[in-house]
Parts: sequence; structure tokens; C-alpha cells
Amino acid sequence: MTHLAKMQQTVFELGGGKKLPLFFTMHEFLGIAKDARKYATSEEGTKYTLATTVLVDDLAKKLLFNFFLNMSKPKVPTKGFRTREDCFLWLEKVYAEANS
Repeated sequence: MTHLAKMQQTVFELGGGKKLPLFFTMHEFLGIAKDARKYATSEEGTKYTLATTVLVDDLAKKLLFNFFLNMSKPKVPTKGFRTREDCFLWLEKVYAEANS
């Protein structure tokens, strides 16, 4: 779980304490431990996260992502998309709405 805490620290530093949109890709054999799921969807784990999008470019990743969403309800808007372009379009929309 320490890599998730380090990631939040990096987001804090990059955003100067402001919430930022985050993009993730799932690796071929990605699994997420129960404590990591809990942290990733907690107030602490999303303290500097505006929204999260995940590239789910194949069926196995989509199934794993849907399982994650059903088991651990994220505190911030979270969506999966099949292309990077769709991921970034959605994040840009969320960011623009939050800063208007």
C-alpha cells in the first residue's frame, strides 16, 4: 500500500495541494489487495484526487475493473474507458467543470 500513499504525495506535490484528475493503465497481470482497494477508495487515498479514469482495453481488464468498482465504492468520480483518448476527454470535462 505504500506505493499508493507515495502516489498521493506526488499528486499533492504536482498540484500544490489541489485535487487533480488521475489516469491509470492496468497491466496485464494486475491484482489489487484488499487493503490497497480500501486505501484507494478512502478519503485519505483520494485526498488530492479530483476524478480517476482507468484504461480498460480488453475484457479481462474490464472484468477486474468492474469487480473493483463493485467491491470498493470510490469516493471520487471513477470511470473506465476502452481508449486513452476517451479517458482524457472525460478527465478534461471533469476538470473544466470543477474549475469553472
